[in-house]
Amino acid sequence: MLLRRTVSPRADSEIFHRAMVGLALCAALIVLAPGYLTHRRVRVVATGAAGLARLASAAFVVGPRHGEAAETCLTVAGAVLLTVAHLRNRACCRACFTMI
Repeated sequence: MLLRRTVSPRADSEIFHRAMVGLALCAALIVLAPGYLTHRRVRVVATGAAGLARLASAAFVVGPRHGEAAETCLTVAGAVLLTVAHLRNRACCRACFTMI
């Protein structure tokens, strides 16, 4: 017997968004932590942490309280910060390896 899920589309998107935040957190830790150990640039890690904090607060705090528009704005801001951190991390790591 197949059971139908009685979950609203909004709840499905919330579950997906929260799962993606968890995935982004894992990916950022896997990439940014070793990068920091290589180049020791705190600003790169701080930018990544700020991006992750925005993504998490969008999914867990802002979205449920203030609606989808506010959640989207904060998610985009977090994604931009996380992208900047990854690009800067990559540049710093490359600079470290070219000096060796």
